[in-house]
Amino acid sequence: IFLGLTGSAFASPNVLLIIADDFGVDSQSLYNPTAGATAPTPNINGLAASGIRFTNAWACPVCSPTRACLITGRHGFRTGVGGVVSAAAANGLTASELTLPEVIGQSSAASYQTACFGKWHLSAVPPASTATAPNVIGGWPHYAGATGGVLTSYTNWTKVTNGVSTNSTAYATTDVVN
Repeated sequence: IFLGLTGSAFASPNVLLIIADDFGVDSQSLYNPTAGATAPTPNINGLAASGIRFTNAWACPVCSPTRACLITGRHGFRTGVGGVVSAAAANGLTASELTLPEVIGQSSAASYQTACFGKWHLSAVPPASTATAPNVIGGWPHYAGATGGVLTSYTNWTKVTNGVSTNSTAYATTDVVN
């Protein structure tokens, strides 16, 4: 996980927070210079060189609590998301949680625009409401990606953009990055 900051002392810096599930930091030169032959990541290395790298952090072994912690600043057990979100566990994030995009949006000192791309997986509400969860519960003015935990196909998946679901046949990872 790292945070990229760009800009000058006279302007609000741009902030880019990247969370990469199953990234394998132990096999990346950015975090482990003695890893030997690693996949080249020049863009990520460049962003990290001018930003802040998290080198002493803790994450849950499953995605939902980590995501909930990141956008609320609270431990998963405090948000009710202590494990993988599912309808059976009834443990999704609620709209009563104050989230990072809501706090950034309330800041009058800087006019930031916020967006989230990728995987939401913080709501276990009925499917009709799941599509709007990143915007309504998460506070993201713009969201594009998948709302569930697992894609059964990376080339035939349901993409949600600001509450509107469409079927995408584009490779999911490429679509999200683009």
